[in-house]
Amino acid sequence: MSLTQIPRFIGSKNSLEEANIVLVGFPYDCTASFRAGSRFAPRHIRNYSFEAIEEFSFHLEKSLEDISFFDAGDMEIMVGL
Repeated sequence: MSLTQIPRFIGSKNSLEEANIVLVGFPYDCTASFRAGSRFAPRHIRNYSFEAIEEFSFHLEKSLEDISFFDAGDMEIMVGL
């Protein structure tokens, strides 16, 4: 499976080599019983991260910049296989 590149989650490192943790979105909603749409969640969470998530935690006294993670985008999923 390949990865599609979309805007990364706030605080993500610029390359995989810089990170200890990798985030990958899984846009899948084929098991939804009544209302599909969860396949759009990874993209919306990333977009929302720039608008509404504070990157500094006063409780932990850490920033997302202190966490070594890379957002690799979303998996390409073949529906029906």
